[in-house]
Amino acid sequence: MGWRAGAGAAGRTRAAIILKACNVTKTDDDDATLRGSVSGAIQSLVQYNEHGIDPSVASFCAAGASASTNGSTPLEALGAMLASLERPGYCMLSLYDDYMEPLRDTNFTTGTPTTRQWYCQLCNAFGQQGCEPNGKDCGKGVPGLKPSLMAPLELGPLAEGLELCDDLYDLTATPPAAWSGHQRGWTNVRNGGRELEVSNVIFVNGRRDPYSSVSVLPEQLTPAQVALGVKAVAVTDGSHCVGMKPASSADSPDLAAAKAAVGRAVAEWV
Repeated sequence: MGWRAGAGAAGRTRAAIILKACNVTKTDDDDATLRGSVSGAIQSLVQYNEHGIDPSVASFCAAGASASTNGSTPLEALGAMLASLERPGYCMLSLYDDYMEPLRDTNFTTGTPTTRQWYCQLCNAFGQQGCEPNGKDCGKGVPGLKPSLMAPLELGPLAEGLELCDDLYDLTATPPAAWSGHQRGWTNVRNGGRELEVSNVIFVNGRRDPYSSVSVLPEQLTPAQVALGVKAVAVTDGSHCVGMKPASSADSPDLAAAKAAVGRAVAEWV
């Protein structure tokens, strides 16, 4: 993209205008913050993709296709796609210090407690920093342990994830190439993978959610899990958080069926 390090002041100014950045970036950390804001907006859209309500993944992609057809550059097309998600007065956070300030606040009522806690898990337990550029070892695991469910995520250059861990918690995270068994494979070993022994749980999966590939799907339930009251449903066009909201007339038939299954399960358990 045009705002990566080396693009110069002109490139950064152009990117700030096209992407509706709150400020023009000045440093590599600022560039990373703006890239994170852009990818975060897209990730949130995909994660909560509303059924029958715009903006949606479909309307977002349509905005980019329309811009490209009309001769826009890739950066301009991305700007048009992001514009389809805009709220009045909204701008893309683009300064590293502005991003970090609320995360450094440890007061549970004034900072961003849930985000800060999540990042602490990523840095200290899940080992979810991005792989080295073109690295192939993140998801291989170590002898005797299965690969971590969280390992093969490409969230950005590895250095950015490690820097955040150090800035927030004075935690020097271990690069993926040298992860120990505590990090690589920790999630599966600790929690049991797909064969986890729990009771009265229903797994609601969106088939469009990449995490569904490491979840428990209906066809993968074991007899032991069924005996313990474990259930699973899958929504064909569902996203990551499918099924978390109340029933709606806009729900597709399989989403409505999944929500009904959740209701029946909870009624059975209580």
